[in-house]
Amino acid sequence: MKSQLSGKKSIVLKDTLPKSLYQIVLRYPDKPAIQSRVDGVFQPITFKELWQEITQFSRGLWALGIRPGDRVGLWAENSVRWSIADWSIISLGAITVPLFPTLTSDQAVYILNDAQVKAVVVGDSKLTKKMTEAVKSLNEPAPLLILEGEYGEAISYEMVKAKGIAADLSEEDWLLGIKSAKPDDLVTFIYTSGTTGEPKGAMLDHHNFLINIEDALQAFSLTEEDKFLGFLPLSHIFGRFGDHFLAAVVGATVYQAESLSSLRADIREAGPTLMLGVPRFFQMVQHTITINAEKETGFKRILFNWALRVGIQRAKAVGNGRKLLPWTAIQFAITDKLVGKKIRQRIGGHLRFFVSGGAALPMDTAEFLMAFGILVLEGYGLTETPTFISVNRPESIRFGTVGIPAAHVEVKIAEDGEILSRGPNTMRGYYNLPDATKEALDKDGWFHTGDIGAYENGYVRITDRKKDLLVLSNGKNIAPQHIENLLRLSEYIAEAVALGDGQAVVSALILPDFERLTKWIAENGLPSKSSELIEHPKLKELIRSEIDKVNRELADYEKVKRFEFISEQFSVEGGELTPTLKVKRRVIRQKFEPIIKRMSRGGD
Repeated sequence: MKSQLSGKKSIVLKDTLPKSLYQIVLRYPDKPAIQSRVDGVFQPITFKELWQEITQFSRGLWALGIRPGDRVGLWAENSVRWSIADWSIISLGAITVPLFPTLTSDQAVYILNDAQVKAVVVGDSKLTKKMTEAVKSLNEPAPLLILEGEYGEAISYEMVKAKGIAADLSEEDWLLGIKSAKPDDLVTFIYTSGTTGEPKGAMLDHHNFLINIEDALQAFSLTEEDKFLGFLPLSHIFGRFGDHFLAAVVGATVYQAESLSSLRADIREAGPTLMLGVPRFFQMVQHTITINAEKETGFKRILFNWALRVGIQRAKAVGNGRKLLPWTAIQFAITDKLVGKKIRQRIGGHLRFFVSGGAALPMDTAEFLMAFGILVLEGYGLTETPTFISVNRPESIRFGTVGIPAAHVEVKIAEDGEILSRGPNTMRGYYNLPDATKEALDKDGWFHTGDIGAYENGYVRITDRKKDLLVLSNGKNIAPQHIENLLRLSEYIAEAVALGDGQAVVSALILPDFERLTKWIAENGLPSKSSELIEHPKLKELIRSEIDKVNRELADYEKVKRFEFISEQFSVEGGELTPTLKVKRRVIRQKFEPIIKRMSRGGD
């Protein structure tokens, strides 16, 4: 499997992931593979050093009894050692079962029991403490291995490596095992988030990943000179595919962000050429640019508004495949030099593009960022199709769509509007769930995505999740994401969740954007404390006027007739968001049940 790139050398993809990585190790031994912060400073580990760590840790796992086909849990935050552990497990022919660090002990135990793991690799003492009690509930005993520090009887990272150095399995035999691995050997069980029902373990093999990697190389023209900045959880398919597997087999360098709060500094220092993200991240970037602009006065404010106006005109043309008017092109060349270039410098100055996935990217956000020369390529994929079914290309984008199908993937729209995909990237099935597998994969090999969409001039457009559709009491089906995205376009609304299942009309939970409301609050002499502000009738009038603007763009049965305020931002830690920042509707309904019931009775 070969992919000719525009870089200095072509990238040769072997038929398994470790073989492909090994080629890069031989080619670029002294090139930084991963840069992570140590005492606040980015420190590199080269491909040669990375491979040495993988060799020793992998052989240590062998010494602990892990064999091909065994499942090994990996419960940790992003780190270099997370990457080492994953590659080590896969290199043995074992199967990694990654878990989100935010899971509760009970949720972790369910997955580990379902996967029948032989060992659990845990990140640090905090998670090990949680897991020490949890493993007592496992059906079969499993040793704990800790990546950072020490805790109780958990086997430390250094001890595993020492066992590897002293193991009967020689490095030559270990390499022979890697070379004898086959493309259809399983790599991982990735468990779906479980926002509705129990999580299911999607079984993925080497070929599933490598065919998608080949498609990504073709779509993005990646080279060994690219720099990734990763902040998405590696335990999720999107981050693991792009910031872990894809970057490594290309020979690119990955900078690992320290945390969400450090992203701004990490971007400036790393200067990435590309970055994967989810829509909430891009909305945050948009919000930050807007807030900074609002602080400007006089000529600088006028200049920003001109740049935004011209940039949006250009974005709408480019994002819809239209030719740019000469006068617009001239104006953009001026405003981009005066404004756009400075904004791009704040995100490192070297970015080729962002890639957005995980949920629908609001068109307003894509156009806003492109107004300043920041290109966001929206794509589409699921855990079961690692990682993309379709994606926009840098040279041919259509805003509001998730691009054209990947080279090895077929897409069609079912009679009920559901998007179906078929190709060698599709999972083997759900572990130990033959009925669920048959429901997701039909007899002709079509994977039923659960998303509603359409095909438009070769581009795929998603309208909503099939399972998230609201069904009003009159039988009307409502796509909540469309309504929510429109509501979030208001400068005064930070978060919105559309509701209405079984109700006569659509209602919404609204989180005001308190930061953007600061000036309005002062002008109207209102209380600044959020818990007091949301009770004030003037705020209700303001938000009602914003909702009325949105309602003008909706069909009568889609219009938001009732709303209530909430005062706290959703978070992963609070349980309202998945680790990839999708709203957990079931959790929202439970958490705000009294408010929702009040709306259903007609009060707002």
